Amino acid sequence: MGARSITLAKINRTPASVAEDELVFQSGANVLVGDKNTGKSMWLSMIDYLFADDDSAESAFGEDLANKYESLAAQLLVGNESLEVSRNWKMAKLRGKIVVNGEPILPREFSHLLLEKSGIPLVHYPQGNPYAARKWPELGWRSLFRHMYRRQQYWADLADKQPESEQHACICMFLGLAPQLFSASRGELVSAEKQRQALEYEKEQFLSMLASISNELVGAESGLGVQITRDSVQHGIERLNGQISSLQESRLQILTRLAEAAQSKVEANTNELAALETEWLSLNQRKGEIVKESDKTRLQVSELSLYISSIENEIGRLERSRVAAEVIADIRVTTCPACDLPVEGRTARPNTCFLCGQELSLGSNDTGFKRIDLEIDHLLADLEESKGLIEVLKTHVTENDKEQIELDETMRSLNSRLRPYRQAAAAIETPELSAIDTEIGRLEEKINQLQRISGSLDRRNQLSQKIDQLTQSISLLESAISQESSHLDFSTSGDVLADGMNTYLNELKRLHPTSWNTAAEVSAHLTDRSLSLKVGQGSWRTKLGGTMRLYFLMAYHYALLSLTGGENRFYPGLLILDFPAAMEDGSTIADKENFVLEPLISLSRSSSQSVQIIAAGSAFQGLAGARRIELATRWVE
Repeated sequence: MGARSITLAKINRTPASVAEDELVFQSGANVLVGDKNTGKSMWLSMIDYLFADDDSAESAFGEDLANKYESLAAQLLVGNESLEVSRNWKMAKLRGKIVVNGEPILPREFSHLLLEKSGIPLVHYPQGNPYAARKWPELGWRSLFRHMYRRQQYWADLADKQPESEQHACICMFLGLAPQLFSASRGELVSAEKQRQALEYEKEQFLSMLASISNELVGAESGLGVQITRDSVQHGIERLNGQISSLQESRLQILTRLAEAAQSKVEANTNELAALETEWLSLNQRKGEIVKESDKTRLQVSELSLYISSIENEIGRLERSRVAAEVIADIRVTTCPACDLPVEGRTARPNTCFLCGQELSLGSNDTGFKRIDLEIDHLLADLEESKGLIEVLKTHVTENDKEQIELDETMRSLNSRLRPYRQAAAAIETPELSAIDTEIGRLEEKINQLQRISGSLDRRNQLSQKIDQLTQSISLLESAISQESSHLDFSTSGDVLADGMNTYLNELKRLHPTSWNTAAEVSAHLTDRSLSLKVGQGSWRTKLGGTMRLYFLMAYHYALLSLTGGENRFYPGLLILDFPAAMEDGSTIADKENFVLEPLISLSRSSSQSVQIIAAGSAFQGLAGARRIELATRWVE
């Protein structure tokens, strides 16, 4: 199934000032004819604006027209369905929106609607390198519409100001290749390839950095000079453990020798030393507990002080409220809340409201005062209790401080009694023993570093596993894509495009034998990445100029029109042409407008498919087979 055709039945602009503010078109060829400044190009710009242009009206067709008119409305036929489409740029709530069958939507939403209604699939395509980091953009209606609407100033390329990757994607869509070529599976494949490349780079950088850091941390003695492996790390740990064992043996020999030398220096009773050390440790532990407890108690005192302050503030607020209540208790309403008229001469019966006359409960005026007094009494009780508690806590802090002072004095006394033993122990310390201990500590730290490095190798294994998983996924996706695109014949599709162009050129040469004077056929080389169009053996861009380029581009448009209604072809049968006054080489086009359209009209009328051509020019004299719409009103565009 292919795309459904899109036809513009009519368009009008308001407020209408002349009859030419509404145009009615037919299926087939329509030509807008008029002298300079009769608004032909402006009408086509307005049609373009209706077809989901997201720019402002001022930018789309100029401030003069945007100020003169306030809205556009058109009837579109998409297949057999009619759409009423309008745009209003003067109404704030509709500015920037398109109203479709009475419902305002954004231009992007209307683009999606046009694709959906016409049966054109929505795909995403790669720009440039498909494996680049950027996300694949959407191939939207506006991209495709640039191949259906050729502006007056853009007669140099297939679709001027459009990147080649976007042009290629549009042509592949028209030829029916894009849904499979840019399928979701292909997007997933590209995403998986990007992830695999990123993981491989991350693994390479990780190993390089790990090797550099490892050599700096553990040095050459670890044996990790070339590349880090788990076995190399284990062998390095074993070597370092051997060095530590040797150092520990030397240390034991030194300690044995020094212990024998120090035996004569320690004459104190061993039991006394043990008792003194035990008592010192006990006192030091108790001191730590007291310090911790004092800090906790001081924090409680601080929090309780804040609480007392808040109670006092609340009591003061309630007392002020009571005084205020006593002052305003007897104030009477002077104005009726219902009618806002003054209340005068009202005398209330006892225990009744003087305004509404309803009976008041006894002591109602005192109820509020009693409630405030009760609240104040509760707060005063809390205040008294809190003050008592804070005094207890302060006493506890004082007792702790006193006990800490006593512990400090006792520990100083114990330190004096332990001093001789510590001096005797210090006598066995030697620089040689300190150096050995330092070296053992250094080697043990290197072992720890190697163990951490060994753990880091797990990260490499994790990366390798992820790479393997992605490789398997890529293989499955490639297999799925191969099946999806097995029927994609780029060569045949390129031939279809070239045949359509050559068909137009044959008809042009039949009607006007001296027109296509190169006598060379058009060929198309289409791949999954690019399209190359040639005239003879040369590129059309370098070989053709001026009038010949005009013929070539008209042949391209006919080739697209010929796809309308074709099985799995997605061109909606609409072509809008705004002929320029002259080509790039300076050759005039007025005398060529008729015969470049004649082949289009002739070939389109012989086709069974419904297409619509809307062309604007200055002449079209005697052009058969086209609806002629003449614009006579002159004004400065």
